[in-house]
Amino acid sequence: MAMIRGIAVSLAAGCAIYFIVLLHFPLSQCRFPSCLHQERSNLKRAVTESDEVSIPAWRLPKPPRFDRGIYQLGAGEYMNVSKFHGLMPAGIWKRLVPLLHKLAKGNAINIVVFGGSFTAGAGCHQPDAANDSQSFKNKLCSWTARFLHWLRVAFPQSTVELENRGHGGSPSAVILGGVGLFNYSTVDLILVDTLVNDATDENRAFGKLTNDADVNNLSNMELGSVAFEVLIRTLSELAPKSTIYGIEAGCPLCLHSALAHRVVLDFYGVPYLDFAKLVEKDGKLWTPKKPHPTFKTHQAVADVLAFTWSNVWDRMYHIKSSEVNEVNSKAQQMLCHPQSTFYHPALYRNRFTVCKKPCAILSPWRRSTVEVRIIRGNWSFYEDRPGKPGWISTCPGSVMEIPLCFGQSPTFSLTYLRSYEKMGKAKVTLNGISLTINGLWDDGNRFAQSETLFAQAGNGLLQTWGAGILGFNVTPNSSLPLRRLNLESGNNKMKIIEIISC
Repeated sequence: MAMIRGIAVSLAAGCAIYFIVLLHFPLSQCRFPSCLHQERSNLKRAVTESDEVSIPAWRLPKPPRFDRGIYQLGAGEYMNVSKFHGLMPAGIWKRLVPLLHKLAKGNAINIVVFGGSFTAGAGCHQPDAANDSQSFKNKLCSWTARFLHWLRVAFPQSTVELENRGHGGSPSAVILGGVGLFNYSTVDLILVDTLVNDATDENRAFGKLTNDADVNNLSNMELGSVAFEVLIRTLSELAPKSTIYGIEAGCPLCLHSALAHRVVLDFYGVPYLDFAKLVEKDGKLWTPKKPHPTFKTHQAVADVLAFTWSNVWDRMYHIKSSEVNEVNSKAQQMLCHPQSTFYHPALYRNRFTVCKKPCAILSPWRRSTVEVRIIRGNWSFYEDRPGKPGWISTCPGSVMEIPLCFGQSPTFSLTYLRSYEKMGKAKVTLNGISLTINGLWDDGNRFAQSETLFAQAGNGLLQTWGAGILGFNVTPNSSLPLRRLNLESGNNKMKIIEIISC
């Protein structure tokens, strides 16, 4: 009997020692996906969905101790973001837990990213360490591709796919015009990265920041997040089963404008990475001080994302499933219910009417449902810059027509190019009512960017000031042609990017 007791004690001690060793030597020390996959397969049964706890089966790899694959560089060649190793996402981070549960169980995950040129990796260029004749550019160089790589290393048993829908010069207002083009039924995560363009677009529309007093006065800055709020609400309505996650970039103008985004994200409890706040603490994280940083900044964004998600993962076992369900239920009710409270008043929100189920689509990025009719002149579809197609005219008097159809509440959006040089004017006519649009900035801006007009087409009121209502007195459930006339104005180039009606 004494011998049996001794064996039992030894076995218990051995199990305890094994458990302690497992805690003190987390699986994140294993750098390579094949090794991680084998160990995690053995522990996958530890994941539980009981109401008491949700126990992560393994520790996630944290930068810089993981296999960076094609992005691997020598020690010290990336920015060291280890000082943020304990950072949690801003907002209600518990809303990430259901997504992490899917990954823990090996489910396939689909991710969509909306944003502008920073999202698309403009100006990002990293030489390939394994091949001097090659390099990673644009979207492959962006933080989105780098974060995708970390997700695949962290969850090798899951199939993780990401579609980067970043387009240059696309603030929230522009993205709204085409947000209804996509099918969200299989999307698990939507990343929203619009601050770099919103910092320019909305500050121009609602008053530019000029001094410290303006920075401290949120009343004007908050107006800059109107389109952003409408975008968050619209995405939540179109994709009620998707997790929405914000990325607040750290460009020079972003540091001021981030305040306007934060109030919206915090109001709805949307989880987000506040990279702008980190740049305020360490300015070297965003280099150079321009909208388009180097690949090292893109990697820093991806690395901090990895830290924050890993920290949520580590806390999952403290959370009851009922608590997570309650958090997500309240969030969806607040974001999707038409009668729920908005942050901004209707006076500002009503500027942005959105086609959630388009009737007519003319787009260079998705299948168009209508054809352009050239009445006269040289309207043609081509890329005037690589990756930026559109319908372009350089001759005054050129006319094109686009057949539009409308539903019960007629609306349409028209996206066109604005720049500081070589652009002209055009007259837009619908239902016998005309509006002149200017391809040149009239306030001294020195950049090229898409601009979107949002028309409450069924409204009879036409207000041509910046935040006014654009109405064309269109009858519900009707079809009408939209006509574009290129006007003679010294510079004669005009470019249409997208038109959507519903």
